[in-house]
Amino acid sequence: MTDRAKQLLQQHALRITDARLAVLIFFLKQQYPIDAQQIEEYLAKKKIKTDTATVYRMLTTFADEGLIKKVRVSDEKLHFELADRPHHHHAICTNCGKIEDIEKCLLNQQIQLEKSFQVQDHAVEIYGLCANCH
Repeated sequence: MTDRAKQLLQQHALRITDARLAVLIFFLKQQYPIDAQQIEEYLAKKKIKTDTATVYRMLTTFADEGLIKKVRVSDEKLHFELADRPHHHHAICTNCGKIEDIEKCLLNQQIQLEKSFQVQDHAVEIYGLCANCH
């Protein structure tokens, strides 16, 4: 994973720092969107000194470079995930906050067939209770 993270930083002409490398490795390990607080906690566990402003600058830089994308799963916090993940949606538990991916999406095809509308992009978040909470 370290090699992949270094490769991503090099592809985007970004300086390789311990913090950037650690954050990208963290993203590569995740299956679900993560928020800035989770990243700060991960960096603290890895004993990489940084502050909140630095984490947000990193996230902004990574998003601007197309490495990660913003995912709005609530009005409270912005989450992020790797931008190169295949198209998917999210199911968000309104009780515990768990986020699960929904891999299969038929919306584009349905809209194109029914409305002759060329979909360029869309985002869908589904809110409810996960298996543990209902």
